[in-house]
Formats: sequence, C-alpha cells, structure tokens
Amino acid sequence: MTIQVRPGMNDYMREAAGACRIQVQDADDVAAARRALELVSRDLWDLANPDEPSEAAPSFVSDVETLPGGPMIWFDMDAVELMPTVLEAVMRRLRECGVGTATIGWPDDETHDESRNEGVPEHVLSRYDERGLSPEFPDDIPFPSLGYLQSAGGSTDRFHGTWNSDEPVDDYVGRLRSGLAAAGYRIVREADLTGPQLKQPDDELRRVVMMFEGKGWFGGISVVQFTDGFLNEARRQQLLHDPRRAQIRVEVSRQPL
Repeated sequence: MTIQVRPGMNDYMREAAGACRIQVQDADDVAAARRALELVSRDLWDLANPDEPSEAAPSFVSDVETLPGGPMIWFDMDAVELMPTVLEAVMRRLRECGVGTATIGWPDDETHDESRNEGVPEHVLSRYDERGLSPEFPDDIPFPSLGYLQSAGGSTDRFHGTWNSDEPVDDYVGRLRSGLAAAGYRIVREADLTGPQLKQPDDELRRVVMMFEGKGWFGGISVVQFTDGFLNEARRQQLLHDPRRAQIRVEVSRQPL
C-alpha cells in the first residue's frame, strides 16, 4: 500500500501555476480522497503570499470535483516556489484521511468543452442521462442557460453538476430563487460574497452560495463570477476550462451537506 506521485508532477505544477489541477487517481477509498482534497483546499488558503505576507498565496481555489479519473481541485497561484508545499499537503491529507493507495497526478484531458465525454469509458457514460447528469438528479432545479455542462458525477445518494455559463449571475440567482420555491424547495441559507470575503483582491471574484432542502433532498449551489480583473489575457490563456463569465456548481444529497 503506497501513495505515489506521478512522474513529472513538480514540473507540471510549476508550468500550470495559473490553473494547476491536482487529481487523486486510483485511490483505494475515493470518498476519503475527496475529503482529503477538501482539506487541501483549506490548506491552500492558509498559504501566505511570499510577496504580500498578509494575503493568501492563491487567487482562486475551486471546489472538489469528482471526475471519472478521480476527485480533483484546481487553483491559481503565482508563487511557484510553494508548489512543493502544496504537494506535501496533498500527501499528508491523504494519509490522515485513511487513503492507503493512490497516485497524485493531473487529468490527462487538458480541455473542458462540449466534447467532455470523449475518451470516457462506456460503462461510465451509461451512468448519465440525456442531460449529462445522473438519472437520479432532480429535474426541477433550474440549471444555468447560455452555457454548457462541464462535468458531472455522483454516487448512491449524492450527485453534482458543474456548468460554465454566460447567463448574468443576478439573472440566474433570481431565476434560481423563484424556481426552487415554485418547485417546493425551501432555501435555508443564502450568501453573496465578494473579493475581500473570499480572500481575493477587490473586484477579482464574486461567489453566491445558496443552500436548500425539500422532497428528501439537501442541496447546495455555488455561483462563482469571473470578473474582467480575474480573466485578464494571461489567465484566459492559462485557464483549462472555457473562460465563461461564471462557473456554477449544483450538488444534491439525500444526507445534509
């Protein structure tokens, strides 16, 4: 039983600093690997910027995504000298969460677009319906428009989808709020967070979070708005997903999130 690091990982992390993706592959316990990456995402925010010690080193850290190849996070951090520290944190968290066997690497597919199913094994694709989501995923939750489904996944009682969308954030949030109420769900928490609250420079990012429940489901929706300040030309070239105006993640579970 061993946790390995994919050859070339250090070089990859330095070269992909603007949108570095870390994926835990072939884990003997995928749920534990996901928990480990959730802790790593917090560890990333605790890293101080070497040039501005009062600020966090990363400018953005994603939620954990469960892809066919394993759970993954991505982040934007210019301080490449901290990449070995990040790798050490991944290794430590995997061990703390009880993962015995895994490979720390990055996804081989370097694109996210409408051809997201290309190369995905047929037995994996069979778990999704015509929406690109698990069939169990509720069909009365308002999904984003003016974009496309980037990734989806799930297990027995927990499912998620992530969209890139050009729909204005306020339009989607308003449509989401009224649509959830009309469908019989109850919104239990809503927050609209801006740059300073997210440890970001002013005007860099905005994140709207909405938690809801009903019909035997507990749900969470995160809307991250990429502003012009965040999507400058350099970052447009570095980002591995289509640089739409917003990234929206919808997650539902039979158990409280």
